[in-house]
Amino acid sequence: MKHTQTASGASRMKQLQSAPPGLLRCLIASWSEQRISLLRAAAKVEAWDALAFSESTQFLRNVFQQKFPLTLVDLPPASNPNYSSLRFAAERTKEVSESLLVISTADGNSSDEVWARQLGAWSYLPELSQQNGWELVFREAREAMARQASTYLESNSQVPQKSNSPATKKSDSQAHQSRST
Repeated sequence: MKHTQTASGASRMKQLQSAPPGLLRCLIASWSEQRISLLRAAAKVEAWDALAFSESTQFLRNVFQQKFPLTLVDLPPASNPNYSSLRFAAERTKEVSESLLVISTADGNSSDEVWARQLGAWSYLPELSQQNGWELVFREAREAMARQASTYLESNSQVPQKSNSPATKKSDSQAHQSRST
């Protein structure tokens, strides 16, 4: 619940918006409002609830306060004043979050690609500017998450189960007797 005030000054409680069931949430940092609009539109098509920021401090606050299965950092050209802060935001995100990290760049700078791969980004995307390309990224992220969940469930289902055979009962009884003596 969030406390808000109406135009007349009366206070009321307003429920915080959250994603409807079935929508996954993602966190986006970008240097451009135009890019943010593009990313939000692509996310919406693929049923993602996108929380996007152009300020790296607001972005990082959300990284620390909430969990997101997907985080996207859209880097500007290296000459842009926001370049360093967004790059730092990506590094901090990777340190404190388990989400899939996508790094995109406005230009195809090879040093950014090396940095993103060393950082452990799930995906590095240079110069992606078409909505349908971003839609594919969001679709692939959902599929990657499904594969991770499936692998996790399979690995946990292969844990040996305790048997109720007479031999097991006998060894359990012997173990209990040895602990009590």
